[in-house]
Amino acid sequence: MIEMVKSIGFKAILSIIPVLAIVVATNIVVDPANVIHNVAPEVAGYLLGGENVSLIKENFGMRELREEYLRRSNQANVVVLGSSRSLQVRKWMLTEPTESFYNASVANAQLELYQSLYAIFKEKKHLPKTIVFCCDHWLFDLPRVENVQTAAHINTGFSPFKLSSLANRIIPTRYMEMMSFSYFQSSLAFLRVNRSLLQFYPTKDTNDKNMLILADGGIQYDATIRQRSVEEVRRIVEMDLRINNAKKKGDPTKFEERKVDPKRIAAFETLLQTMKNDGVRVVLFLSPYHPLFYQNLPSLAASEQIFREVAARQNVDIIGAYNPEQIALTEADFFDYWHPTPEGLARFFASEQARSVLMKQFAP
Repeated sequence: MIEMVKSIGFKAILSIIPVLAIVVATNIVVDPANVIHNVAPEVAGYLLGGENVSLIKENFGMRELREEYLRRSNQANVVVLGSSRSLQVRKWMLTEPTESFYNASVANAQLELYQSLYAIFKEKKHLPKTIVFCCDHWLFDLPRVENVQTAAHINTGFSPFKLSSLANRIIPTRYMEMMSFSYFQSSLAFLRVNRSLLQFYPTKDTNDKNMLILADGGIQYDATIRQRSVEEVRRIVEMDLRINNAKKKGDPTKFEERKVDPKRIAAFETLLQTMKNDGVRVVLFLSPYHPLFYQNLPSLAASEQIFREVAARQNVDIIGAYNPEQIALTEADFFDYWHPTPEGLARFFASEQARSVLMKQFAP
């Protein structure tokens, strides 16, 4: 009997091996979120050559790209640090044509990333003259372990493969994903949609239908996002509000509970002080939110006040506002609930409030 059980078990294992081999091979070859292969060096090479990069696969490590680019580039006089909410900030909005510029923003960025990127500037001894720091409302939140997920996983629509918390700490993500059946499903879905393994290509064309990483570091969204009407954007915002308010039992004040960590505020101020001591001019920028979203998230005003108090203590300029009405932006100036359009941002940066500060900061 024991020998029969062993035989059945052995045959079961043998039958699984070919299936696992197919899963691993497919995930390695397709890699829809670029968590197995590092494409940052190749993409950075195109950007350093002054070309834009059209993304067929929009999901890959933007942090790795920023780090690769900064380590290989020369000094940029003006640098933007922030999240996806500042990725629409372009060189022509802030600087003269002769001024060097780089937008180093990363989606879902946290304070630790800004510390890491600034360390690269110091390591290379290529400090920018000016840093425009986009201040997101989550920057001082207490870290929530359950929300630690790569943007690539979130955007692709699958969860990281988890054996256990211990295994995930020991085994690198790329190896876990090689064996992941959920990642295998994402690989097949990518092939069905694209019917090609091509991930990206360099281009000078800014009318490309795909998402573009621009040579100045900014992002141009794909055509479907850029062409959203005011009504479509409002529906997106309303849907998100309904979903989240339902989760919070209808209480709009709990749309997103904020638990501020004083240690993170102190760390941010230490970073600002370090920049100032290094001779870097710092401007804090409050990127606006969609009007309807702002009205339904009362905690935004409190978050903004914290940044204004930090700016006062550190004696740095602060521009912008979370409330779009305060900087003359409307519903037509947003792609969704918290991503303003480049046209809206351009009008703001051309305003007297912004120019009076920026001209002072960018003066020789």
